[in-house]
Amino acid sequence: MAYEIILGRDSHEREKFGLQGTILIGKHYVKMGQVTALSQPVYLDLNRAHVVFVAGKRGSGKCLTGDTLVLLEDGSRVPIKDLRDQHKKVVALGDDGCFHIVQWTNFYERVVSRVLHIVLSSGKELTLTPEHPLLTKDGWCEARYLNRGGIVAAFREEQIPSQGGLVQNSLCLCWEDVSSVVEMEGVFPVYDITVPEYHNFVANDVIVHNSYALGVIAEGIATLPDLEIRERLSVVLLDTMGIYWTMKYANHKEEAMFKDWGLEGAGIPVEIYTPYAFFDDYKAKGIPTDHPFSINPGELGPEDWNIAFELHQTDPVAVFIERAVLVTIEHHGKSFSIDDILEFIRTDTKEQPSVRNAAENRFLSAKAWGVFSGNATRVRDLAKPGVVSIIDLSPYVTLPNGWRIKTLVLGLVAQKLFVERMISRRYEEFAQVQSAVHYLLEEEQQVGEKMPIVWLCIDEAHEFLPRDERVGSSTALITLLREGRQPGIAMVMATQQPGKIHTDAMTQSDIILSHRLTAKIDTDALGALVQSYLRTGIDRELDNLPKVPGACLAMDDVNERIYPMRIRPRVSWHGGSAPSAVQIKKKIFEF
Repeated sequence: MAYEIILGRDSHEREKFGLQGTILIGKHYVKMGQVTALSQPVYLDLNRAHVVFVAGKRGSGKCLTGDTLVLLEDGSRVPIKDLRDQHKKVVALGDDGCFHIVQWTNFYERVVSRVLHIVLSSGKELTLTPEHPLLTKDGWCEARYLNRGGIVAAFREEQIPSQGGLVQNSLCLCWEDVSSVVEMEGVFPVYDITVPEYHNFVANDVIVHNSYALGVIAEGIATLPDLEIRERLSVVLLDTMGIYWTMKYANHKEEAMFKDWGLEGAGIPVEIYTPYAFFDDYKAKGIPTDHPFSINPGELGPEDWNIAFELHQTDPVAVFIERAVLVTIEHHGKSFSIDDILEFIRTDTKEQPSVRNAAENRFLSAKAWGVFSGNATRVRDLAKPGVVSIIDLSPYVTLPNGWRIKTLVLGLVAQKLFVERMISRRYEEFAQVQSAVHYLLEEEQQVGEKMPIVWLCIDEAHEFLPRDERVGSSTALITLLREGRQPGIAMVMATQQPGKIHTDAMTQSDIILSHRLTAKIDTDALGALVQSYLRTGIDRELDNLPKVPGACLAMDDVNERIYPMRIRPRVSWHGGSAPSAVQIKKKIFEF
């Protein structure tokens, strides 16, 4: 029998449990002479709570042809292939719905054999790789899933005189229909750039984007054949781009690969939670969703609100908000609405009117986010035994302060999960003690409500735990990284910018899956963690990986081993398309 690799499981537990409580995540690469081939399976241990860090190359696989015109800060346009030698800033769309000027940081070039040529109703054209995401009204969607009726974000210019050329309000976001999609085969040099913070730029007047392993791990947990183990685990997945709802549907795109892996396409029983203000609209439009999601504003303290509003603690508005929240808690306890805070603000007579107005405007904005409600979702209910719960935050992708809302929601969910698991773990340990003392006590008897071990999966993790600033989710995630494993909270954090994430995300990780990296800041950040047991440089090891999708280095800190491997295909549908999306054929679609 082939020797199985189990990431995160030491030799003692390997001998004791074998493959029980593991999931298949890929296969190991072995080199025989000049040939590199897939060999024994690679499993992930689920018996313990782990911190899994997934690092992918910035912009990997998502590129544009060289003649694509990129909009620059001065209003001019330059072919993307010519950006390498230029240092002008580009135009990007922010979460506030406005266009911003930002400096691109990394330039990528490669050759592909297949591209798509997309034409919009206005005549705008774009040629790009099938994997490159475009912004649609339902969030980011890979180009290959666009079909008739697809609507993508573009922009139009309004001629507003200004001394500095184009300004933010001279560019307006608009939506255009897809007219045709052409698949072309050949040899195509393609290019991409990294755009910090916004992760998009304007190319040929269309908004283009600049997470696969998360789905593989979530699938594995949801389909564990051992029902007893499966029901002791749960997955809470934060979906920032609205792409994971497709897990409900079987993967028919990669069926040709399934034979080599012994897999079959299958939908996964996920449950989707949508912010309550968008829930009814999603249902009416037929967009998959299962439950409305909301947060009790009483769960936020003054510091949380001021972080959400980007206020320094010494700002007069922040000081007033602190008093408003504390007084509201004193009068209503921890169950109140934003209207209760607004009532205090409007009736207060101590503060200056300008400060009261500023505070009122911020809470009116928070009310419009559509996530705060007195009838809040119990966070414990998100952690259902054997179920993948997806919190869909993609409705905020183009709203003002979108990322601030997302970080705030994740911070609260992570904090509550930690508290609930701490309580549940105490009951579990009490039951174990009782069982040891009174050996006749039934093994499953436990005081209190049971709660499964939680696997918290976070995409775009550098946005929720940035290295150089503090956001609404920073404190809660750092707590989970340092203390979450003991009460039973595992984490999977995926990012394309490991050099931009808080150092705790990597230093506290006991399993790292790293795909090919090109930016020096990323390879340096990753290399610093594994130098003690990696004989050659991390950049050399990554460069030796086969140039195929899913190839990565698995770094197992439990066993201090590194394995070149390939992530297995997803059995559920991967991407951002609707379930009726057709596979793009090698022909012109006529609409």
